[in-house]
Amino acid sequence: MEEENKGEEPNPNEEKTQGEEPKNNETISLGGNITLNGFQNIEGGKMIVLKKIIGNHTRQIQEKKSDYEKLVITLEGEETNATIKAEVTAGGSQTTAEDTQNNIFTAIDGALKKILEQI
Repeated sequence: MEEENKGEEPNPNEEKTQGEEPKNNETISLGGNITLNGFQNIEGGKMIVLKKIIGNHTRQIQEKKSDYEKLVITLEGEETNATIKAEVTAGGSQTTAEDTQNNIFTAIDGALKKILEQI
């Protein structure tokens, strides 16, 4: 039997139940060679901006590495305390970078800039 909701209105925008951790293991594919892990809870408007940031950096990576194969970006934590792990595969070798920021946009930008510095 479910507990009664004592005076609280249910929040239709709230997807998780009390005590349940968010599931950040779902993947989103962008164009076949970019994979995003843990981004399923990001709002549509923010996702558009993130895709532009990722797309711009991916183009720069492809310009530097003609044997670019794929990019995998993983979000750990929340938007306001984001740890981004980025991994580029080019010519069979992998380059990884990580950045943690209070803002998801700066975390992604930082991790991808670190990748660009390494390749």
